[in-house]
Amino acid sequence: MPNRDEFPICPDCGVALEPYGTRLGCDRCGGTLVTEVELVEMMHALDGETTSRTLAWPTTRHPSRRKCPRCAAMMSGARMEGVAVERCDLHGIWFDHGELAKVVAPHVDPATFDREMAARRAVADQMQYGSLGVVIRDIYRAIGARLKRWRDR
Repeated sequence: MPNRDEFPICPDCGVALEPYGTRLGCDRCGGTLVTEVELVEMMHALDGETTSRTLAWPTTRHPSRRKCPRCAAMMSGARMEGVAVERCDLHGIWFDHGELAKVVAPHVDPATFDREMAARRAVADQMQYGSLGVVIRDIYRAIGARLKRWRDR
């Protein structure tokens, strides 16, 4: 039986998450698990050297309805840039679809941010899997989507 760490599960959909570099993403709902280190790097890259935002977590823990996809521990709720997110102390922050854009780049259009992130993921996938690997992965995903539609009938 596979180890849970090998197949992290989306806390919303229950499907296997896809690795995108150090991030884990759900292709069904668009949720993303991002490490705190990577989140800080993204914020600094977009802010430039003019401003420097830091992560400040509340001392009082607020329970969340979600479990961490990596360790299955209950995450705690927090607010970042007015967006409610869930945080695992060990593995990072869970963002629902579009929330990462609102937190990292609140001044940028979310659709533009999503397109840019998709392009970066495609380049990272190309480097990690190679051309043939990306084609095989896409075929596998298309077959899975058709099987799911067939089962849902």
